[in-house]
Order: sequence, then C-alpha cells, then structure tokens
Amino acid sequence: MKVTIMYRNSFIGGDGWSYYPMNVEIADTCPVCGGPRGKPYGHNFYEDGETYHVHRWDNPCGHVDLYKDVYFEHVNRQVNNDTPMPRKPWAMIGEGQRGTYCLYFEDIDDGSTPVGTFPSKAKATSIAELNGYEVVETPLQKPCGGGHG
Repeated sequence: MKVTIMYRNSFIGGDGWSYYPMNVEIADTCPVCGGPRGKPYGHNFYEDGETYHVHRWDNPCGHVDLYKDVYFEHVNRQVNNDTPMPRKPWAMIGEGQRGTYCLYFEDIDDGSTPVGTFPSKAKATSIAELNGYEVVETPLQKPCGGGHG
C-alpha cells in the first residue's frame, strides 16, 4: 500500500523541527492483528502555517497506525528488501498565488499528488530532493492557492 505520511526527524532521535511529507510503502494489513488496513484518503496537514497533503486511513479493526510506526515499517521493508520502492523520477514545482510555490510529486497510478504550498522555491525544492525526486519547474496545469494547497 502506497501512502504519504508526515515525516519528523524526532522519529530517529532528532529535535522534531525537521518535517516533510514522505512517500512510503507498507503492508495492506494491520501490524497488530493482521486484519486489512483501511483505504487511504487525502488529508490537508497544517504545520507552522503551511499546508501539506498526506494520507489518513481508518483500519476496520480499530487499531491506529501512527506515522512514526508507519515510517519504521517502511524502513524495515526496504532494509529487508521485501518491497522495492517504485522509482518516482520527478516533482513539479510551479508558482502559485501570492508568491507561493506549489509542489506535486509524480504518482505512477494517478498522475501527480499535491504535496503543499511553500513560501519559497528553495523550500519546495528541498522537500522534493529529501524525498529523492528530480525537480522539474513547470507552469502549473492545476490550481494552487497561497497556503491552501
């Protein structure tokens, strides 16, 4: 199951001030009981005045997946070579409204996934590069507002 979570460096012992959306791949089953995980749906995550697009899901069994646990599940799958991540070669950055920059990640299944709006091109670029994307500047084909994704 492919989802976008909010990564924080506090997951690995940092101060928690470094955060960004991260695409991960996890099992379709609940790690607690083995039942099915819920279907992911988009959610606008607000942090420090910025908007990020991430996923949420509701497991039918009622167990809650914390982003920290999902992150470590993803890392363990990569270390154990259980599921190689598909290559996602580009992130689009385009100028939005009121001097903001919009960031979209390539999504092999759905075209592109909005990640959020940022006050500078440098911040949008750094988030894309931290997620392993090649940055492509482009005129936006989709609407993108200042601070509203």
